[in-house]
Amino acid sequence: MPQRRHAPASLPFAAALAAAPLAAALFVHDAHASSPAAWQQQEDKALRLCAQASGLGSTEQVGMPMQFDDQSGQTALLIRGRAPQPHMQGAAQTLLCLVDRRTHRASVVEWAGSPSPADAAAPQPIVVPLGAGPASIVVAQETAEPASIGTYSVRLYRDLSVGDYADGIIRPRDGELRQAEFKDMDGDGQPELAVTLVTAGSGNYLTVDVYKILDGQKLQWMPELSKTP
Repeated sequence: MPQRRHAPASLPFAAALAAAPLAAALFVHDAHASSPAAWQQQEDKALRLCAQASGLGSTEQVGMPMQFDDQSGQTALLIRGRAPQPHMQGAAQTLLCLVDRRTHRASVVEWAGSPSPADAAAPQPIVVPLGAGPASIVVAQETAEPASIGTYSVRLYRDLSVGDYADGIIRPRDGELRQAEFKDMDGDGQPELAVTLVTAGSGNYLTVDVYKILDGQKLQWMPELSKTP
């Protein structure tokens, strides 16, 4: 049976991730949870679906899942377990999993961070859908680096459900990831991706990196729109 393991996780997903979809069973009415108990049932079922989709042995949940509203109908979480392939010899593996409560499908993709238990204290990856289509952006902080300074990545997928990668940028960071969202930053009526980072310590200064998505295929960092403390 998959195990729940809630470790410190200060930051949310903003949506969910990529690759190898496998079907499994969520009840239709689960997409309309209206109480804490109902949401808890959805989290438990999401973990079981992710365990089934991944094929991992001794599956456990890492950190806190992110439940999205009924309009999105998605639940995203990190899972960890033992790789089933004989050549892997039971090696530990961490996967990012997305459950679509409406289509009853779970999708998983390998999470590139360190598989050590310290991962759970790192910010969760943030996944931002591009409109109603399959394209999404994944923003992630490198788990092996210090919380106060390092790098983070922004990756654009044409179709997140099958891992169709389009473009990516790695940027330095001073602080931790706090938020990633689409908003019009230059007044042209078109939303840009705004990534917010917060410095460690008492100052809690904000850095906002702004990216344009060109023709749905290319990411471009916009220094003139970005803000530093």
